[in-house]
Amino acid sequence: MSEIKKFISDVGVTFFSSLMAVLIAFPINVLLGRYLGASDLGLYKMVNTIFSTLILFITFGIPASVIKYLAEFFWNSKKQHEVVSSCIITSIVL
Repeated sequence: MSEIKKFISDVGVTFFSSLMAVLIAFPINVLLGRYLGASDLGLYKMVNTIFSTLILFITFGIPASVIKYLAEFFWNSKKQHEVVSSCIITSIVL
């Protein structure tokens, strides 16, 4: 598969997953808004945003890098083991 076709495929998958997330999240937000009320829903969203941002900074991008390197070293199981074990050790230290 050429680089352009792979790029278009990856963008299409990302767009589709983002669209599905929005379509699923909208009814959930409506139900939460009815159940919790405006002020509690706002508090929930604020806490959820702060939590997500902290998780993003705390993990230092380790999950994304593990996925990348495991896919990159698909045929080299020794290198995969090294990547996974170093990520686990780093996560424990952090």
